[in-house]
Amino acid sequence: EKPLVKKTPAFVMPENEDYKKLVSMLPPERQRQKSLLELVLREFNEKGFDFVAWNIKYANKRAIGNYPAYFLKSLQGNFGAVMQEEAEVSQVAASKKTEEAQALQVKLTDAQEKENQESARVQEFLKSLTPEEQDVIDREAFAKLPSFVKSKMPFEEARKGNQISFRCFVRLVALEKLKARETAPTAPQQLELAEGME
Repeated sequence: EKPLVKKTPAFVMPENEDYKKLVSMLPPERQRQKSLLELVLREFNEKGFDFVAWNIKYANKRAIGNYPAYFLKSLQGNFGAVMQEEAEVSQVAASKKTEEAQALQVKLTDAQEKENQESARVQEFLKSLTPEEQDVIDREAFAKLPSFVKSKMPFEEARKGNQISFRCFVRLVALEKLKARETAPTAPQQLELAEGME
């Protein structure tokens, strides 16, 4: 008597590296399933690596129950293309966010550098003032303080106590004076002196 089971030849795995990568993307329990291996090989030969890879990814993510049937349906409808498009859109969005974050970091770094330079300029300016000029700046700074701060601390106490809020206003007034000095037109007598030296 002859056996009823028909023997089919064993599947021989091709030596192609891309094909092996595709097989390795299949769920581990499916990587020796002859019908799937043949299906992957046929689609790989007909439609290429990317087509099969995205459809494997899609089936891996969405298949519930009968994986081979879901994978076949995914290949037939090329459902992996939607997943590929979504991945590309996400990649572009992530790239744009990275560029925006880098631009913001540059702006922040530039702003911090400018702040550091201004702070150093203000410190030098304050050191160069006569006691009378310093008194004028201190009084202007005190005048700008919120009233609830001024009511709790008289001018001399704020000045001698080195209060942080008072010092901030001193720096602010000093910066205003420094900028005004830098943008003020040259006095006529200084201009004449400069012209006479040429």
